Amino acid sequence: MRAIKNWFVRWMKGEIFEFISYLLLIFPIVIVAMLDLSYFPESELTFTYYYSVFHALLWLYLIVKYR
Repeated sequence: MRAIKNWFVRWMKGEIFEFISYLLLIFPIVIVAMLDLSYFPESELTFTYYYSVFHALLWLYLIVKYR
């Protein structure tokens, strides 16, 4: 029973860490997209899309590198 409890605790720690990693990836993208639309309201969404993709790739690189 103790082994099952230890396995469950390790599994939950992994799930929580993965969730936090995804939040760190998604949160800046949303903020950047909102700032782009507020600073450049007349701009096309294509600019915001490419800028968001750039930030997503940057955060993904940082998460993979330092994980």
